Amino acid sequence: MNLGNILHMSNGPRFATSAAVRKAGRNAEAVRTFRLVSVLATQLRRLSDALMRGDAMTTRQATLITIAKELGRPSLTEVAAVMTTSHQNVKQIALPLVRRGFLQLVADANDARVRRIVVTAKSDRFWAARDTDDFAAIGGWFSALTRQELATVNVLLARLSASLESPGTATDAAD
Repeated sequence: MNLGNILHMSNGPRFATSAAVRKAGRNAEAVRTFRLVSVLATQLRRLSDALMRGDAMTTRQATLITIAKELGRPSLTEVAAVMTTSHQNVKQIALPLVRRGFLQLVADANDARVRRIVVTAKSDRFWAARDTDDFAAIGGWFSALTRQELATVNVLLARLSASLESPGTATDAAD
């Protein structure tokens, strides 16, 4: 498979030791990790989309609902920041969910130009009915790792995510 200069890889796990990775020198492990995380993200999104397809829900829609629920009445812009996309894209993802009764877009009490996302009781019921099976499926996807390994992965990914959100990350990586 060839996904460009950064992601160039052969089929299978051997791509992690390809000549391109070796050329990366002291950045080889970072390049290898980037490749693995990129491929893994694609695999997980495909699995998640397939899991929810029967209910006409996408991973992006589920992510939006999860973020809105966690933030509690966030604005489109606040959700866009978490999803690293535009508020227009968030609105495009949200509108089908509004039509289906999973979300409401309401004017902010202090600024009518700001639209807030409200998760509905219908959405809560929908996810409560799915949780057991969805959690079991996700557990299966990660069954190659022990609980301790998963905890370690969570800590490491959280630290990486926080570092990427900090100012100067792009220039820091080049130092």
